[in-house]
Amino acid sequence: MNYSPAYDLFSNEPRPVINWNTPNGKWVGMWGLDVPDLLAEEFMKLTNDFEYEVWQPDLHADKVYKHRFEAGSVRRNFPAKNIRKLFGAKFVYKIHSEIMLKELQRESRKVRIILHLNGSPLQYKYFIDDFWHLPIIFDFRGAIFLPLTRFFSFTRNFPSKLHHVLDHYWLRKNISKVDFIIYRNDKNIQQLREIYTGALQKLTSGCDFSFWRPGDKSTARNRLALPGEKPIFFTASRLAAGKQIERMIRMFTDLADKYDFLLIVAGHGHKSYEDYLREISLELLNRDKVRFVGFLTGEKFRTYYNASDFFILTSISEGAPVAVMNAFACGVPVISTKIGHTAELLEQYNCGCLLDTCHFDMWKNEIVAILEGKREVKTLDREVAKKYYDWPIVAQKYKNVYEYVAQKYYS
Repeated sequence: MNYSPAYDLFSNEPRPVINWNTPNGKWVGMWGLDVPDLLAEEFMKLTNDFEYEVWQPDLHADKVYKHRFEAGSVRRNFPAKNIRKLFGAKFVYKIHSEIMLKELQRESRKVRIILHLNGSPLQYKYFIDDFWHLPIIFDFRGAIFLPLTRFFSFTRNFPSKLHHVLDHYWLRKNISKVDFIIYRNDKNIQQLREIYTGALQKLTSGCDFSFWRPGDKSTARNRLALPGEKPIFFTASRLAAGKQIERMIRMFTDLADKYDFLLIVAGHGHKSYEDYLREISLELLNRDKVRFVGFLTGEKFRTYYNASDFFILTSISEGAPVAVMNAFACGVPVISTKIGHTAELLEQYNCGCLLDTCHFDMWKNEIVAILEGKREVKTLDREVAKKYYDWPIVAQKYKNVYEYVAQKYYS
């Protein structure tokens, strides 16, 4: 992975079960909830032919921390630091772990390795430069963002466009060293095909359909002390600007005088942004038309889905949002911006309610039509969703990719 654990987001939460104190008064933790961890768990159920390790740079770590999960996969957190680099007219910070690179060099001399890199090729230049001789899989976790697509986007940091041009030529030169690319949805896929002629496959992360399943709405609402009659809209995500939660809140505020509803917001973010969301929600909070329920996991999380009439997602960009997959598995109708693989599936099967990403008047008009009973939001058939997103099916597809790459290099 190319990011450090988000310790600041869990500052008000208990530590995960797997944790260590560090000499400098901090602590290192492993939640096992990142998509690579979940994939590793499911993959290990399918085969004994591979070992699977998830490596992550960790700004808290003073040494390498290692844990083997019950399913057999291994997690290692490596000491890392933020390096300040000039990007156009401003400085940006990029995480780097020299210890991780050295450990990978040692491992590659002892065992046969496949590198599965999560993110963008531009975030792994060191790996391509140093490990081009190993089989490499790139996994675009979100949408495919390429340098030239960013070059033509609006920015106040105009000198950054030079970096996008340089990145474009670096990518054209080096992307042929990648053996397999996995992508989540079709956004920018044609631009990628123009510079990459290797193996490609559309694959998403997964959802445990044996856990995420429909439940009785009245029972769920009673369990959570939610009102029994009013329409409930549920959203769950990291609370960050790109999710446009503030736009969602302002839209529902505009409707609060005329319509009865409850908006439930699950998730956490940086304290300043959470405080901002609560500040702009004061009117809704005072009228019990919005509730912030924090970061949810397990049965309580599922119960909120089962208690809801609609799941709503208003992100600017996603790869294949797992929160929407959960809604599919629980049989909850979905209202979503037109982003990610889940939106592609809704459009393909003429289900849900799809919103233009930044057309906020359209959002309001659609919600009004739903509240007035003039707009039906069809539920995606659970068996259809299961074929795309159930973890055992998804893990088997990844296994096929690993076997393809292993055969190419090591047969």
